[in-house]
Amino acid sequence: MTRSSVEFNGVGNVLFCEKGVTLRDSRIVFNGSGGLVYLSSSKHSICAEVFVWNDSTFFLGENSYINPGEPLHAIASERRSIFIGDDALISFGVWMRTADPHLVYSAHDLRRINQSKSIVVGDHVWLGQQAMLLKGTVVGSGSIVSARAVCAGKRIPSNTSWAGNPARQISEDVFFSKQSAHAFDAERTEHFETFRKRDYIFRPSRSAADVLAEVDGILSPDDSPSQRAKRLGALHLGDVDHDRFAVAVERSEGTLTGLFRGRRARL
Repeated sequence: MTRSSVEFNGVGNVLFCEKGVTLRDSRIVFNGSGGLVYLSSSKHSICAEVFVWNDSTFFLGENSYINPGEPLHAIASERRSIFIGDDALISFGVWMRTADPHLVYSAHDLRRINQSKSIVVGDHVWLGQQAMLLKGTVVGSGSIVSARAVCAGKRIPSNTSWAGNPARQISEDVFFSKQSAHAFDAERTEHFETFRKRDYIFRPSRSAADVLAEVDGILSPDDSPSQRAKRLGALHLGDVDHDRFAVAVERSEGTLTGLFRGRRARL
């Protein structure tokens, strides 16, 4: 831990760190009871400000990179969770929150209309500078959310790019690599004009609703933080290609594109 703090308020809260976790300029706060923060092993330092409330979970997958210029801000509350898969690329000042948080009701029947929902970010997802992911958002593995995009309950298919407020799809059948072009000279620019692998092309067959339901099942607030942590640890086992949480395009008639699930296309 470097210039970082962890605060426990309430009872039964768990901070679980796999081997190799380093916190830098981070703050983790448990407000309430039964909260879980699970940080997977990483070759990168973690720079995040995380608030977890009663029975909620924040999960960060393996080797996910957060730009240290400004921390990732995450608030998991009202027994909902924030799940970020492996190999994420998170830029400056990204925000995630599972609640609005103030309550909104229908003037007709006095029923609440803004229930809190979990957020799921799949594997190898790029979140641009100051992007905001709000309750119910699902970002399929391999996708891009551009700078300052606002995703409120968006269902983002794999290998697509989204931008704007509210966010909308601007391209499909795309992927990104984690090399930074800032220091490229002419030779390296030429070298990377063509990518030499297909490791980040996903072929999903599940809907965003199915992926969200799967994660909510893994992170059930009715289970103890230790039970949730055990299931999260098992996600790393036997998943060589990390082809999880890939989201298919949903057509207006409710059909899904894609014929394959769980295997990445390879040369």
